[in-house]
Formats: sequence, structure tokens, C-alpha cells
Amino acid sequence: MEHAETPLTKGHEQQVVDADSVVRALAQLPSGMRAVLVLRYFDDLTEADTACGN
Repeated sequence: MEHAETPLTKGHEQQVVDADSVVRALAQLPSGMRAVLVLRYFDDLTEADTACGN
């Protein structure tokens, strides 16, 4: 049986599903952990700046 190749890019629908999954996962974290992730990855702070709370 042949398997279809996974596309290299995702369609708009999959991007929406992925974004929803991230939001739901973040919502389950305690507020402190959520803040660290937001500062580090969404605000693009360095690890040192995130640790200092900048």
C-alpha cells in the first residue's frame, strides 16, 4: 500500500486548527507558566530577558 506524501505547507484550515490547539494548550497552563511562554516566544525575548521579567 502506498502512502500519500505529507504536504510541505499546510492549508488555511490546518493553520486555524493548529492555532486553536496552541491557544487551548496555553489556557490550561498556570498564569506564570503562560506568561513565560508568551514573553519568550511571542514577544521574542531572549532567555535572559524572560528570566528577568523584562
